[in-house]
Amino acid sequence: MRTLLANLKLWQKFALLGGLGMLLFGVPTALYLQSSERVIRFKQEEIAGVQPIQRLLRSLQLLQQHRGMSAVVLNGAQQTEAARQAKAGEVDQALQALLPDLQGLQQSDPAAVTLFMAQRDAWVKVRDAVAARQLTAPRSFAAHSAVIMALFDLNDRMLDHYRYTVDPDFDSTQLINAAFIAMPGVTEDLGRARARGATLLLKKEVRREDRLELVALLERAQDRLDMARKAFAKAVIASPSLEAQLGSSMASAGQLGQEVIKLAREQVLLPQEPGYDAQTYFQRFT
Repeated sequence: MRTLLANLKLWQKFALLGGLGMLLFGVPTALYLQSSERVIRFKQEEIAGVQPIQRLLRSLQLLQQHRGMSAVVLNGAQQTEAARQAKAGEVDQALQALLPDLQGLQQSDPAAVTLFMAQRDAWVKVRDAVAARQLTAPRSFAAHSAVIMALFDLNDRMLDHYRYTVDPDFDSTQLINAAFIAMPGVTEDLGRARARGATLLLKKEVRREDRLELVALLERAQDRLDMARKAFAKAVIASPSLEAQLGSSMASAGQLGQEVIKLAREQVLLPQEPGYDAQTYFQRFT
């Protein structure tokens, strides 16, 4: 090797050193550029998913509200029927608006489209059955909840499709955990507590098993609310500017959650004979 180097001309030695330098510099540069391009693609896909996921979460929210209204109506509060019918129309529109968004999942997750179409059909059946008074309140609650849980599964699929579940940035990951995973879970638990609590207030009777069920819902909502707060706090530590951008919204959501949890405990769980107005309870939760 030494003989080979010794026999090289001066310009050949400089060319060899230049080639080695380019190699040493070029490999890290190429790796850096590949990494940067990958991060950019991640962010572009995430941005593309913001509105579809927002529309899905809005559909879930409206379904949760219709489930609660149906429970109230089927337990005798006919004054809520007009509002229930209007809410059913909102659900129809929201689900229809989701269809174009799902076309983007056709190649990566064709089962997601099949899942959505099946749940939309299931929604139509439960909507019409409630309107015709063909369901009891418990069966309506169960049918609504089955559709809602299936759409939560669709939410997970959309988070995967738009790469939210593999975000490379710590602060973004924590925000995703708070906004797209923990908080939707909070709304589902509180939505169930809204429907169950309003039903019990209408009946003015709370059995032991009713109390246990409502306690479980409220505790789970509290746990998920705490998870959302912790995830947001971690995101702020990693990126302090998030506090100014989102801190007040997160604090407001947490405060509202705590207020309705307290309301359910004080007005449904603690009294031996609850007398709180069911309509007011439902509106406070909504």
